[in-house]
Amino acid sequence: MTKHNKRKAKKRRSSDIPRFLHLNIGTVIFGAIFIYMIISLFLYMTADHIRSYQVVQGPLSKNETYTAFVMREETVVRAAGSGYIHYYTGNASKVSANSVVYGLSDTEDTDRSTAITPDEDILQNVKSSLSLFSSAYDANHFSDIYDFKYELSKSLLSKTGNSDQYGNQTLSRAERDGVVVYQVDGYEDYTLDSLTPELFSQKNTASLNSKEEKVSPGDPVYKLITSENWSIAIPVTAKQTVKLSSYQNIKVKFLKDGETQTGSLAIQNSNGQNYAVITFSTGMIRYAKERFQSVELVTNTANGLKIPNSAITTKDFFTIPAKMLANGGDSNSSGFLRIMKDKDGNILTDDQGQPKTEFVKATIYKTIRNEENEATEYYVDQSSFSSGDILVAENSNTKYEIKETVSLEGVYCINKGYAVFRRIEIIDQNEEFCIIKSQTDYGISQYDYIVEDASTVNEEDIM
Repeated sequence: MTKHNKRKAKKRRSSDIPRFLHLNIGTVIFGAIFIYMIISLFLYMTADHIRSYQVVQGPLSKNETYTAFVMREETVVRAAGSGYIHYYTGNASKVSANSVVYGLSDTEDTDRSTAITPDEDILQNVKSSLSLFSSAYDANHFSDIYDFKYELSKSLLSKTGNSDQYGNQTLSRAERDGVVVYQVDGYEDYTLDSLTPELFSQKNTASLNSKEEKVSPGDPVYKLITSENWSIAIPVTAKQTVKLSSYQNIKVKFLKDGETQTGSLAIQNSNGQNYAVITFSTGMIRYAKERFQSVELVTNTANGLKIPNSAITTKDFFTIPAKMLANGGDSNSSGFLRIMKDKDGNILTDDQGQPKTEFVKATIYKTIRNEENEATEYYVDQSSFSSGDILVAENSNTKYEIKETVSLEGVYCINKGYAVFRRIEIIDQNEEFCIIKSQTDYGISQYDYIVEDASTVNEEDIM
């Protein structure tokens, strides 16, 4: 065989040997990561997921809102003559007896040039008022111009004394103190006996136009509210009647401006319908222009930390008399002196035959106090003791065998990544949530994270 043929035969034999796949380190690492991700995804999809809940501050539920009918002592004042009307006091503003409210003239234009001869003091006051108003004027509150106009008019009219004429106008004055309102809706004489359920759905309100217009004798020109005492009537259902019957006074939030007032509450029946009638002695002028008000009765007054009922669990604690409490020597920590036993349960004694004791630091979750605020009993975590342990008082031979237990309600706090039992005290509760007391010993605080469903975890589980 020639040398050339030998090389060809050797090449054929070498090509028949199978070659293994050559892997570099990058491929190995990528493959390991990929397998890890697949396993992690599988475990995540098949595992029970623990949902957390962030503790918030607030009421148990929203207060109910109602439509209220406003009742006041008010009298409709009608025009004594005909003519164009010109108002000299602001809408929903206070007036004193004999104050000028409006004037009537034969023409739409008013002639006041001969009514008052302004002296230097009047001119100076007007200039000063104009300057102050100009500096504080806000275009977003255009109605302030009309209020300023009425104030200037009253200032000038005060110079007329008791005159019934102002230029070409015949002036009309208020018969008594009160609040002038230009809106007249036809409900001024309504009392509780006049109310019907249909009235609250219609809310028909007619009103006067406060612009200068022509009136005839007998036309309503304004109404005068003569008392600060006023009330609102709210139709209520049988369920709402039961709920509100326990209140003598109640806080009312007026949704128009968010203001709140407290009034006296009485449940009264009229024409077969129950009404919650709430009476106030202040604040009438703020709502003098409206007959119907949207209000919120503040009945859900319990306020605290809000948590779901599903987060609540219970845990058993040992009860230990307060007189057994001891101090931990140099550590100044609180705990109890426990009699030592061997592995067979026999009490260990010292050279004098007295039982040996050891100090056990304990976590006290709750302190029971008497009427004099003296501690009488402690609820202690069971992790430090066992049923049958014997405690001895620090400065006496009084002994106590641990055996009594009590259950406390709490939640699992997971701020540190594992479930920790924290005690709660429930203030109020409904079907879904409860309000718990804040600043409880070994309790929770606002913005803490807790397990939403306590049945899905055990204490000290890692989240």
